[in-house]
Amino acid sequence: MFGLQIAVTPPHPPPSEREKAESISLERLIRQRSGPVIVKTIIWLCTLADVAYSVAGYTPTLTRQAFRLWDKDISLCPTSYPPHPFTSPMLLVGCFVALLGGCLRLLCYKELGSMFTFEMSIRTNHRLITSGPYSYVRHPGYVGVILSVVGVALWHSSPGSWAIECGLYHTRIGCLMASLYVGITGSIIFALLRRMYKEDDALRQEFGPEWEIWAEEVPFKLIPGLI
Repeated sequence: MFGLQIAVTPPHPPPSEREKAESISLERLIRQRSGPVIVKTIIWLCTLADVAYSVAGYTPTLTRQAFRLWDKDISLCPTSYPPHPFTSPMLLVGCFVALLGGCLRLLCYKELGSMFTFEMSIRTNHRLITSGPYSYVRHPGYVGVILSVVGVALWHSSPGSWAIECGLYHTRIGCLMASLYVGITGSIIFALLRRMYKEDDALRQEFGPEWEIWAEEVPFKLIPGLI
């Protein structure tokens, strides 16, 4: 969860209109603040429910007496009573992938500093950063977003998670939440992948030979040796 929180939270305020670079027509999907807020709200609700489900599973008597979470009228999990949480390999993989994505995103924030914005821009006194994760691929920040989104999706669709054990995806609200998550994150990732080429063009125009040398040394955009 913290990996996704980091990945979709802007580290700096938006650039000025003068600093914004020409981008793709889908740029508004990336600049839109409501999408990440909806995604974070959905995932935080599922995460808190997952925690409550796990606590209830390991302390059923205490939980029922203190919170009455599992009574039929106000049940968080009507399909599994008493709750039986467990940790599956898929759940662990999802958590690891999401955390890895968040850590990679943090490294990119640190490496670029104030030059990292969610909006495509060439800032005042902009420098071409070729160190850290940018010495392996040209767009590691996008990789961090993808890993975080996929990791969280794996977590909340794995056996042992609250969403699966309690049949969330068999309910209307569950289908709505899943559709919003997939729709919003999928659209943002698609827009980011389209924007990579515009970003490369803008940096090439700004830095010329310096960018050409870097692109020759780091020819891959996302995955070393593949993409």
